[in-house]
Amino acid sequence: MFKFKKGVSPIIAAVLLVVITIAIGATTMAFIRSLSDQNLASAQEKTERIACGTDVSFSIVAISDEYKICKGTDYLEASIRNTGSRAIKDFRLVALGDNISTVEENRASNLAIDSYSTMNITYTAENVSEFVIEPIIQGQPGQDIICSDSALTWQAVNIENC
Repeated sequence: MFKFKKGVSPIIAAVLLVVITIAIGATTMAFIRSLSDQNLASAQEKTERIACGTDVSFSIVAISDEYKICKGTDYLEASIRNTGSRAIKDFRLVALGDNISTVEENRASNLAIDSYSTMNITYTAENVSEFVIEPIIQGQPGQDIICSDSALTWQAVNIENC
């Protein structure tokens, strides 16, 4: 009855089963590895964002209740103190007015913990109503992180002229 039946030889069947099993395993491993890489990058970014909120803090220096910040026609000068527990690499100034001027300067590079520096940053906005000073910290090698949550905002009318 089974004399004329043709089928796959047991050796070829075994080889096919092994190849299919390896292909499924490799596909599953590649999928899991891509998920792990995405989660690792996301976790590192969130860790750096947490550092912005918990480790980064700065203030404008005040002497006898007078803040050391003043503005010129196209620049802002401020004496800054790092009051956080992490070094600040740089600052970004955002001047809000008729147009928005965003300037990054390396004037206060690597402001160490509990140290002071004076920054003098020029901007191009006209009729400025508000200044936002945002600290920048070192993230992964080659990446800077702007800590917008730790920014200081000053109304231009509250800043004296230099």
